Amino acid sequence: MQRIFVNGIEGAGIPANDTSVLLGLTVFETIRTYQGIPFRLERHLQRLTGSAKQMHIELPDQRAMHDEIIFCLEQAPSDGPMRVRYTV
Repeated sequence: MQRIFVNGIEGAGIPANDTSVLLGLTVFETIRTYQGIPFRLERHLQRLTGSAKQMHIELPDQRAMHDEIIFCLEQAPSDGPMRVRYTV
């Protein structure tokens, strides 16, 4: 089952005039979870931050991204392994 959150809101969308849509300007990380716990989350966020810097994409601070990922995981059932794709 796929659930999509945009800025912490489930089912929200991205405007058609967003640069990610118009230019494909995005960075992302896919994070595996085990029993609802993200695997090596801090390493993923560091890699995401490095990729964003290379592409001159402004990010929220790592703590905010961490909290957002944890919030979304708390909304999902944790009865098996899952993947979280964090896209900026």
